[in-house]
Amino acid sequence: MGWDPITFCTDHAFRYYLPGLIRIALTESGEDNYLEQFLWHLGYVADGYDRFAACSAEEREVVMQALDWLLENRSEDIEQECASEDLLFALERWAEASG
Repeated sequence: MGWDPITFCTDHAFRYYLPGLIRIALTESGEDNYLEQFLWHLGYVADGYDRFAACSAEEREVVMQALDWLLENRSEDIEQECASEDLLFALERWAEASG
């Protein structure tokens, strides 16, 4: 994992790129996949950086569906990336905040 410009984009820009980021996280596998970084963006919260708060209810639902799909279909990649905790944290965070 290296430098990721998505970290520095505005919430509006993140929402614009979100469908593409989801697609990349769901489809790319192997050594250079985006999964771990994607999960980080969904789980990280700091002063002024909370991607959940920026998303609409519809966008939140799509993210939850993507996270559920990852859990069901990409468990091997998730374990290989040591991202199980990140995925579970993102699922908890988005589920709690959604409802």
